[in-house]
Amino acid sequence: MVRAVAEAGRRTVSRKELERNPTFGRLSPEVGELDPDAVEQSFDDDPDTLLELLAEAANATDPVLAALARRLAARLVLRLTHHAPGTGDASTT
Repeated sequence: MVRAVAEAGRRTVSRKELERNPTFGRLSPEVGELDPDAVEQSFDDDPDTLLELLAEAANATDPVLAALARRLAARLVLRLTHHAPGTGDASTT
């Protein structure tokens, strides 16, 4: 995942390039939007793959999509760390 973030920071990514990932079409049905239900389902299925895709989308040529992807990725990373074993989450103690 670190490599994906580093590579994503080097250039902008077109929607056509993002659509090469079959998951992207479900996550972003229209320009400038992300479907919250599809994102949630992808997060439940495979959070690592979703975060890699969001890292790439964070450099989309579409500035609205890029901003959404950055905000969402940050929230999801926080969610992962909050619920990780050994983080002191009150619900796991």
